[in-house]
Amino acid sequence: MISSRRSGALMIELGIYLGVFVVLVGPLSYAILQSTRTHEENDTMTKLSERCRVVLFRMAGDVRACQGDTLTIINNQASLRFTEADAFDGTAIVDGSEIQYDFVTQNGAGLLRRSDLTSGDSSTLCEWVDVANSSFQQNGDAITITLALTAGDRTVFDLTRSLTVMPRN
Repeated sequence: MISSRRSGALMIELGIYLGVFVVLVGPLSYAILQSTRTHEENDTMTKLSERCRVVLFRMAGDVRACQGDTLTIINNQASLRFTEADAFDGTAIVDGSEIQYDFVTQNGAGLLRRSDLTSGDSSTLCEWVDVANSSFQQNGDAITITLALTAGDRTVFDLTRSLTVMPRN
């Protein structure tokens, strides 16, 4: 019996199948990888935005409740110090704790720190702070807080938000 197939045809067919597979699966794999990267980038940006919003509202609450005449910006606009209004005794506001917010760099990382200078307590409110672009500025009776965040070593993700707050007292 004589076979009409040559043994080399199988290798050519296999090469064609492999080529078609690569042409079809290659772009699909690329699209999936890009989709995953985009999802990660959006997730990081959402976390930065949420962190920024929460920190700004926390600071705004403190500034609104403070005694306005005690607001002081120090350290080249990197620190904000004020005295909390503790209570009202019927004739005047009773002083509360002295609070200070600082944009600081520690071990190469930018931080926003809140310190109660009266009790000595200190806490880090936010990491990933771009200290060079974050500041406190006084505009009349109001304070403008500018908070700039960056996602670690990925400088693609920068986010800056500003909030102007006026003390009530």
